[in-house]
Amino acid sequence: MSSVGGLTATRVGASGAVILMDGALFATRTSDDAFALVRTGEPNVEIYHENRPVGRSDAKGEALVPDLNAYEVIGFPSIRATIR
Repeated sequence: MSSVGGLTATRVGASGAVILMDGALFATRTSDDAFALVRTGEPNVEIYHENRPVGRSDAKGEALVPDLNAYEVIGFPSIRATIR
């Protein structure tokens, strides 16, 4: 915040990405490569990539998985979901 001549200015910064994919809107950290939209059909499902947890599905059963390698074909078992 700064003041000059009776005027006050505030500056706010942010970094990240907003992704609109197939009608779903996601806010995420900056994605320098590829990402995937995972649809589980159920809320609160833990999503794994290469046996590491990378997120949970939202109320609509969707989750965005960032930081994937572009042009790499992925599927089971690279990304898997577990209901707990």
